[in-house]
Amino acid sequence: MASFTSTPTPLPPPPFVIDSTETSITFQYPPYPSAVRYTISIKSDNKDEFIDEFDKDENNIHQQEGWLVLSKSFKGLKIKKKNLLPTSTYTFRYRPSDSYDILSPPSPPTQPTKVLQPAKTIPTPTAVPGSTHGTAVVKWSEPAGKQEGHKYRLYMRTSSTPFKPVGVVAGTEVIKRGLDSSDVYHFKLG
Repeated sequence: MASFTSTPTPLPPPPFVIDSTETSITFQYPPYPSAVRYTISIKSDNKDEFIDEFDKDENNIHQQEGWLVLSKSFKGLKIKKKNLLPTSTYTFRYRPSDSYDILSPPSPPTQPTKVLQPAKTIPTPTAVPGSTHGTAVVKWSEPAGKQEGHKYRLYMRTSSTPFKPVGVVAGTEVIKRGLDSSDVYHFKLG
């Protein structure tokens, strides 16, 4: 009589994030022996984010765990998930399958990752002498797409001091008073 010993299927190594933009995350994973396709899943810390997709796929066995299957037959080793929310944190995992559709266990998830926050566009102010002695008018233009009245922190330095915050300003112009007319002043917004 022949004996048969089963060897456990090794757990795939975890995928890792290689890029993040304001709306997407790209991750990759190493090839798995004998795998011909991969099931790719995503999980969000925002429990309601994928609720519509869960409702559409009644056969998604990972729904209870919060995982949404993005693809059941992905053939690459790198994937870019687009249209992600800047307020959510995401994890990804993959599950290799061979030509007989025998699946390995799912990989451990990626490290929790957020998309990059949109870059804050800060205008560069210009300063001109004010109409009265010891004043300067600091002006700037709002960047395209900014709502009027956006608040900025105003910083000032002289030729001999570093930048220091001098207040929070709104609009596109502020008059700075009490300046020494024998010194040179520089301003920036933050």
